Amino acid sequence: MKLVYKMGITLGVVVFLVAGLGIAGGFSILWMRRNAAELEKVNKYSAMIEDLRAKTRQWATSAESVLTGEGSKDFFHFSTLLLEERLSSLLNQPIPGDELKLVEVISSHFYKARPLLEGLLAKGENPQKNAEVIAKVDQYVREISRNVEVLVNSHRIYTERVTARVNRTEDIGKCVSLAVPSTTILLSILLVLTMGRTVINSVGTLVSATRTMAGGDLSKPIGLKTGDEFGEIANAFEEMRKELRQKEQKLEQLSITDALTGLFNRRYMSVKLEEEIARAKRFHHLLSVVFIDIDSFKKYNDRYGHLEGDKVLKGLAVAVLNNIRDKIDTACRYGGEEFLLIVPESSTLQALTVSERILQGFSSKPFLPKDPAGGEDPGSVHVTFSAGVATLKDHDDDSEKLLHRADQAMFQAKSQGRNRIVTV
Repeated sequence: MKLVYKMGITLGVVVFLVAGLGIAGGFSILWMRRNAAELEKVNKYSAMIEDLRAKTRQWATSAESVLTGEGSKDFFHFSTLLLEERLSSLLNQPIPGDELKLVEVISSHFYKARPLLEGLLAKGENPQKNAEVIAKVDQYVREISRNVEVLVNSHRIYTERVTARVNRTEDIGKCVSLAVPSTTILLSILLVLTMGRTVINSVGTLVSATRTMAGGDLSKPIGLKTGDEFGEIANAFEEMRKELRQKEQKLEQLSITDALTGLFNRRYMSVKLEEEIARAKRFHHLLSVVFIDIDSFKKYNDRYGHLEGDKVLKGLAVAVLNNIRDKIDTACRYGGEEFLLIVPESSTLQALTVSERILQGFSSKPFLPKDPAGGEDPGSVHVTFSAGVATLKDHDDDSEKLLHRADQAMFQAKSQGRNRIVTV
C-alpha cells in the first residue's frame, strides 16, 4: 500500500500545519481514490467490450467462411471458443442493466447460430444445399454484429458520463484545496504537486494504454512501473495485453497454416508468391518455384487408409523443412498431395538441387503402414514424388504463368516414369 502510505504522510503534514487544510486534504484523498477505482472499473469494462467486438468480428468472418463452404474447422472452433469465453465473462460482470441485456441478447443469438454452423461443418456438403439454414444463420450473425455495435456505443456514452463526473469531482477538490489560508498554501502546493504529479501521470498513462488497447493495438507495452496501486493496475493490464496478443497471434497463425503438415496453406502461398514476384522484378533477382506431387498417393490411400496417407504427407513436410533455407524459402501445401516451394534468389539449377535433396530424403525413408483389413502387414514401403521446377521470366506478369510452367514440368516427370524432377 505504498500509495496510501505516501498520501498518509502528506495528509499528516498538512493536518499538522492547519486543521482546515487537513480536512481539505482528506477530501482530496477520498476523491482521488474513488476516481482511480472508478477509472479502473470503466477501463476494465471498456477493454472487455472492445475485445468482445474484435472476437465477434473474427467469429463472424469464420461463420461466413463456413456458409460459403470454405471454412476451416480449426479457425471456426477457435474463434467460437474465444467469443464464448468473452460472453461468459461479461455476463458475470456487474455491468449496467441496459448493457447486460444487450450482452444477453448477443449470447442468445450466438447459441442459436452456433449449432447450426457446427451442423453445416459436420455434414461436409455444399452449404448451398441448406439455403434455409444459411439464411437463418446469416440473420443471427447480422443481429449479433448489430447488437455488439449498439453495446459499444452505449458503453462509450456511459464512459463519457463517468469521466465527466470524475472531472467535476476533481474540479471541486481543487476548489476546496484552494480555500486554505494563504500561510499554508505554499507548503501544501509543494506536497500536493509532488503527489499529484505521480497520480496524474499514472492515471494518464493507464487511460492512454487503455485507449490504445481498445483501439485494437496490442503491440505496445503499458510501461508504468510506480511500485504502488497504479503499478499493480498497470501490471494487471499488461498481463491481459500479453494474453490477448498471444491469442491474436495464434489466430493469425492458424489462418495461414495447414493443420495437418504445419506448412503454409494455399491462401498464404498466393499472397507470398505475388510478393516475391514483385520483389524479384523490381530488383532484377532470380526466383524459382518447385511443384511437387506424391506418386500414386490415391492408391496408397485406398490400400492403407487415410491415416497412413496422412503420415506420408507429414513425412514429406518434414523432408521439405529439413532441406530448405529457414526464413528465405517458403513451403506450402497446395492441396491434397500437392506441395509448392517458393525459392527466392535461386536459379533453375539451384532449385533443382534443393528438390533433389528433398526427394532423396523423402524416398529413402521407409513407411510402415498397417493392413486396414487386419491381414499381414506389408512391411516397409518407400514413397516417391514427381516435381517440376520453373524460374521466373521477364514476360511473366503474375504467378499464373510461372505456376503453369512448373505444373507442366511436373506432369512431364509423371509421364517419364515418376520419382524424378523435370525442369523448364
